[in-house]
Amino acid sequence: EYAKTQNDLLQRLQLTEQELAALEQYAGEIAAAQETLEAANHAAALHMRYQSAGQAIRQAHDAEDALRQRLDALPACQAAADAASKTLADAETGKNAIPEMEEKCRQIDRALQLLTESAGARDAHRQASAHCISKIKAAQLAKTEYDACWAAYQAGLAGILAEELKPEQPCPVCGSVHHPDPAARSAHTPSKAEVDAANQRMTAAFTACEKQKQIVEERGHDLEKLTGELTALFGEQIPSEQTLQTEHAALKKAVTAAENAFLTAQDTARKADLALAAQESACKTAAETCERCKEHADRCSAEYAAALTASVFPDETAFLAALLPQEQQKQLREKVRSYQEKQNRLGGQAEELRSRCEITAPIALQEIQQELLMLRQKTDALNRRYQDAKRMHDRNTRALEQLQPLLTERAKISKYYADVRDIYQTVGGQQSGQVKLSFEAYVQQFYFRRVVSAANQRLRVLTNETYALRCRKEAGSLRAQSGLDLEVYDSNTGAWRDVSTLSGGESFLASLALALGLSDTVQAQSGGTVLDAMFIDEGFGSLDEQTLRQAIQMLAKLADGTRLVGVISHVNELKNAIPSRIQVTKDESGSTIRVLT
Repeated sequence: EYAKTQNDLLQRLQLTEQELAALEQYAGEIAAAQETLEAANHAAALHMRYQSAGQAIRQAHDAEDALRQRLDALPACQAAADAASKTLADAETGKNAIPEMEEKCRQIDRALQLLTESAGARDAHRQASAHCISKIKAAQLAKTEYDACWAAYQAGLAGILAEELKPEQPCPVCGSVHHPDPAARSAHTPSKAEVDAANQRMTAAFTACEKQKQIVEERGHDLEKLTGELTALFGEQIPSEQTLQTEHAALKKAVTAAENAFLTAQDTARKADLALAAQESACKTAAETCERCKEHADRCSAEYAAALTASVFPDETAFLAALLPQEQQKQLREKVRSYQEKQNRLGGQAEELRSRCEITAPIALQEIQQELLMLRQKTDALNRRYQDAKRMHDRNTRALEQLQPLLTERAKISKYYADVRDIYQTVGGQQSGQVKLSFEAYVQQFYFRRVVSAANQRLRVLTNETYALRCRKEAGSLRAQSGLDLEVYDSNTGAWRDVSTLSGGESFLASLALALGLSDTVQAQSGGTVLDAMFIDEGFGSLDEQTLRQAIQMLAKLADGTRLVGVISHVNELKNAIPSRIQVTKDESGSTIRVLT
């Protein structure tokens, strides 16, 4: 490798030295290009001032033209502003007449309202007059009926008095106690009550007539008031509603037109004044700009002349001749840069190759190449072993990447399973080391406590306050399900014990109390549900006489005429205590029933 490298370095050094020798032929041309570029750079620096002076002169000319145009447009703006002011004055005169027209509109509105109200008042007066005539006729008719009734009553008054005569009693007219020929009452003679009723009807009719006359007068006064107000507005010749509406619409239109004309004229005058002010301001600004541009042009021209005098160029012609287009300058700079870079690159390469090359003649490579071949064969074998190991590592890495999410997911599932299992064991009452109370038994226990509470009210009555029930607070064993076990309190001993220690009769009383407590709880909880029937099969034979009597009283109170309580028993005391029953008799042919009431 060393020999090959040295031979290669020697060959590259020889080629580089040849290229350097060929490059020296262009040294004079490159020097001329550098002088041209230097003159172009001086000209470019001066050219900036030359352009600035030219641009400033052009700007000064443009500013003069703009000022001239602004001054030429100023008279037209002044004329437009004067015309707008005159139009605004005329519109303002029209606007001043608006209050008078609006007052006229309000008078017309009031007149239209008065016309409407007077028409309504006239109709009301007409209707009230018609009602008054009707009331007068009704009063006259009521008076005629009363006069006729009164005349008939006076004509039959003797018969009425005769009816009131009593034997051996003095006559209220003649004083005689004998009444041989009393007058007979006519069938058409009215009674005093009928006469009074006719008088009341007549009085009511005349009262209604007077009230209606007052209403007619009030309606007349209202109509006269409205008519007087209209006469005050228009005199005797009151215009029609249509005429007033037409005049009102014309006035409204005139008001709107005057307002719109004033607003339009005001807006036009404002815009004209703004335009004139803007034009005057623009003229002033243009004059100031023109003056600044002239000063700037003079200053730039002076600076250009001073820079040209201080430059390497004798005059402006030489300066302009030294200017080169950007593309040509770029080509020259690229040519110089390429020459310098190539010279520097070849010189650097030559120096590097001289420092690295240690021979002056080529070295033979055959023996070295044979040794190199053997080394390469060993290197290839090592590379193959390395590639096999690398492929195995890559497979293991990919397998680990695929396995990692599965392990993470397994951990999540295991945690979720543990939570679900804990909830399941809690609901099922299977927690180790704790009471076996399932969720179902917990809910049943909640309602069972209410049943036991209601049952205790019955049991105290049945047992003369001797016994009371409660749910067992502690489980008897951690292995069995719990929650619905009962204990009984014995007031004789003052201690709680298991319900299994009750005798047969006591157990029956406890069962009866629980059944009644369940009935009370269901009716209280179900909102309208009524348990109106209960059947008790046997159990009374184990009760003593006093307990049996208390049980019968409890059942009778429970029935209370609204609930059916059926008892199946062979106890004779129950037969005597229950009047209504079904008696079952068994004989050779079978069983028969008989209803006893």
